[in-house]
Amino acid sequence: MLTLPSGLDYASLNYRWFSERYTNFVYVDRVVIAAHARGQGVGRQLYERAIADCRAHGRSAFLAEVNTDPPNPGSMAFHDAMGFRRLEERYNTASEKTVMMFAYELNPAGATKS
Repeated sequence: MLTLPSGLDYASLNYRWFSERYTNFVYVDRVVIAAHARGQGVGRQLYERAIADCRAHGRSAFLAEVNTDPPNPGSMAFHDAMGFRRLEERYNTASEKTVMMFAYELNPAGATKS
């Protein structure tokens, strides 16, 4: 799992989209689970640990995006089951993919920019 805190000069269009809307966040950019370990709760454990770390460090949100075109129904269902809120579906011109933006808000009152 590759996660990035807010405030970086990171070239990802998805990261920039979140940066325009959220403060003090952690963004999950990549998650890779070995084929033999899939379906055994490894992803859930990674996310639970990352969310706990966000809380411990006073982060306001844990943010991610999931491909909708090409579709990734397993990841969509996973993020829904973990309690992420669907924010917006958008087309990423750099990757030429459509993604759903997700937020797990830890401090909803202080999570978004005003």
